[in-house]
Amino acid sequence: MEHSPITTEQVSRLIAKTLNCKAPGPDGINNFWIKRFTATHSYLVHHYNQFMKDAGNIPDFLVQGITYLLPKSQDCQDPSKYRPITCICTIYKIYTACIAEKIYKHLDTNKLLAEGQKGFIKNSQGCKEQVMIDSVVMEQAHTDIRNLYIAYSDYRKAFDSVPHSWLIHVLQIHKIDPQIINSLQQLMNKCTITLQVKVKNHRIMSDPIRIQRGIYQARYGFALH
Repeated sequence: MEHSPITTEQVSRLIAKTLNCKAPGPDGINNFWIKRFTATHSYLVHHYNQFMKDAGNIPDFLVQGITYLLPKSQDCQDPSKYRPITCICTIYKIYTACIAEKIYKHLDTNKLLAEGQKGFIKNSQGCKEQVMIDSVVMEQAHTDIRNLYIAYSDYRKAFDSVPHSWLIHVLQIHKIDPQIINSLQQLMNKCTITLQVKVKNHRIMSDPIRIQRGIYQARYGFALH
């Protein structure tokens, strides 16, 4: 993978795709404002390229998140009865979106994307497309009266449990730009979250908790949310 710097055009384009109403992380920056203040985009590009060039320059606040624990029932004594929602810094999400776009282009150009992977493929319907393929296969087997054996595998909390060392190893196997790998490694080494729960109109916050495995933005695969 050849190295290419992040450009102002790329940052502005990705920012334009964000939703205005998304809650900000510890940086307190809403998507609405970062869209409107276009004069700041060139400054973001400058810092992003510095982060890429020297991963040691990445500030700690960039990878801090706040996890709000929302109760799913009246049983507030049971931790499993809470739904966690993590808000991450907007600046971080834009940076990782730029990286994700570069990695995707490399994988797509060199045909390194698995045929069976539909979840993060552009112009794909994801699970819906897989279900349609499965339906056609089942219908054809039924029409032709053929024996059919199908096995399904699902990994429980796959995004939450994969070790960081495996993620780095996979990036190296696919020959991702070393600067991107170093930057992502630094991001993963610094990832922390703070748990926040509301009890009787009082907000209680935990000390910062290190994220030692899994993908920090598990639900959106380094894409903008």
